[in-house]
Amino acid sequence: MASQIRFTRTLAVAISLAFSIPTVPSAQVCGDVNGSGLLNIADVTYLFAYLGGGGPPPVNFFDSEVDDFELITMRDLYTIHVRIYAGGPPPICGPANAAFPAPLDSAFILSYGANIPPNSTTATLALELTMPQQVAMFTLPLRIRVGDEIPQIDTLDFSALTPLAYPRYLVDSSEGTVAAAIFDIRGGASLDTGVVSLAELGLSFAPSPEPRLVTIEFVTLSPAQAPAPDSSFYPMLLLPATFPSFASVGIRPLLRRKCDSNGGNDLDQDCVENTLDNCPNTHNESQLDSDGDGFGDACDLCPTVATFCPGCCQLAGDANYDGSTNIADVTFLIARIFASGSAPPCHESANANGDSAVNISDVTYLIARIFAGGPEPACG
Repeated sequence: MASQIRFTRTLAVAISLAFSIPTVPSAQVCGDVNGSGLLNIADVTYLFAYLGGGGPPPVNFFDSEVDDFELITMRDLYTIHVRIYAGGPPPICGPANAAFPAPLDSAFILSYGANIPPNSTTATLALELTMPQQVAMFTLPLRIRVGDEIPQIDTLDFSALTPLAYPRYLVDSSEGTVAAAIFDIRGGASLDTGVVSLAELGLSFAPSPEPRLVTIEFVTLSPAQAPAPDSSFYPMLLLPATFPSFASVGIRPLLRRKCDSNGGNDLDQDCVENTLDNCPNTHNESQLDSDGDGFGDACDLCPTVATFCPGCCQLAGDANYDGSTNIADVTFLIARIFASGSAPPCHESANANGDSAVNISDVTYLIARIFAGGPEPACG
């Protein structure tokens, strides 16, 4: 009886202390997502369920944001995972810096089919991921449209990857969005390099007598079960970690729809044929040309300056700005002067004789240089 009284008194004191001592984030366990007081594999599983499977939100958001940037993203999950399994640096709790969306790396490409025949009501789109480096895990939030219609998202089939990984995805068909995630690639492996069959996306939609295109774009989303919107879903491929910093492990791939056009007629595969493309060697589906000079912003050295781009000359006489000075620059200038061809990407390079004007004198100057050993061009 006396021991029971002592236990009751001890319990009462413990409860009293628990409610009287304020919560101090720095005294808690950084990375303790599930509130157990420990940092272990259970926290990894808990956080992945939240980010990729509709699981409950973290017990303490302060202890779950561990990569030194605001918002809880897949990079926080990776930080904890690498700390536990590979002796990575200790997690850094709390939002010390502004949110850090993954920067674009156009060497990584997420591509998808795009054509919907007339009167179709369903489609299965193949998603492929082209990677020059291995990828450890990812989250890819997407918004899908069929023409102007929001389709029903019926399936996202990762069966091609299931021997390697544990995929999850969350769907909001009312908005036509899906947040796909891959984590815990089995055996410590990663997705291989090259072109990887990522998934098949099953859609259904109202029929139309006209053919339509599917458009997919990256978005930032919040988990539906989050206590408040926090935009945790950024498009992000996580590369194998480089210690001691985790800021560089997240990148965003280029999102590209597949085209029916022949590769020789569409070198950059942006679904605009070379003869019509204002950046034939640079992927730019939008064809945006802010200064109207005939060169799209994606390949224009000065996208807001139509006539003169100061300091851009890399090779004197290189009128077409392809990295060499040869007969192609002569024909480029002739087309510009006599047939209203495209403006030179860099005025200084095209002004081969250095007199500040691009005209027939530059043509003759280049011909003399190429065929008769004339003086070298100079940046105009």
